[in-house]
Amino acid sequence: MASQRVGDGGKILIVEDEESVADVMEMYIETEFDNEIIFAKSGNEAIEILKKDHDIVLVLSDYTMEDGNGRVLY
Repeated sequence: MASQRVGDGGKILIVEDEESVADVMEMYIETEFDNEIIFAKSGNEAIEILKKDHDIVLVLSDYTMEDGNGRVLY
């Protein structure tokens, strides 16, 4: 299956505090999509990234993190 792009080719943000889980998510996404992938290790870090980077078209977030949960990103 050919890789595709999510949205207009914007970035995918992975919010995950466990590096091994983030690595698995990255490996899977890279096989399916051609979008650039960026990472945040906390909800607060993700919020700061989202404030500055308006090219993000998809956010995949851990639900339980040290600084809150994935609902704060919504």
